Amino acid sequence: MTKEDVVSEKHVSRSDLDFIRQRKLARRLAMQCLFSMDTNCEWQWDDGNFAVTTLTASLLEDDDEEAPLRSDFEAARQFAQRIAKGAAEHVSEIDLAIECAAKNWTVSRMSKIDKAILRIAAYELMFENKIPAATSINEAVELAKAFGEAKSPRFINGVLDKIRENCGKASKKPPKGNK
Repeated sequence: MTKEDVVSEKHVSRSDLDFIRQRKLARRLAMQCLFSMDTNCEWQWDDGNFAVTTLTASLLEDDDEEAPLRSDFEAARQFAQRIAKGAAEHVSEIDLAIECAAKNWTVSRMSKIDKAILRIAAYELMFENKIPAATSINEAVELAKAFGEAKSPRFINGVLDKIRENCGKASKKPPKGNK
């Protein structure tokens, strides 16, 4: 299915589609950055390390996907930096929220990919009020499908839904009995 098919089928404008594409790329870059920080046990934010990580990530992109335009990449990089930096600065609070939401799991037992995805989305749920909870959770699940293990999407969805509930963010579904 081409972009034009998606635009006409779902009545999504070209600019909305570009925005969605930028945000998807940004979350992927932020995930790769947080994965690197976790692997190196280095949670002190460094713009230089972020630049190297995003440059490396952009060079390693799959050939199957359409390469991002320069303007798309710059917008994605800015958003990725904001959420990766925010997640790194609040990693203790975020990890506590993840552990409270993940029954019988500690963050130290989770895969590094799952942790990176959870940290991005938990940061968005806890600190980014303009991003709808459903968007953060859905994007995290999509990242888990692409990069995680077979059970990762379901696990991530459950943990993030509990964090959303604990943060008091609105669910995408109205409560029962309301229309």
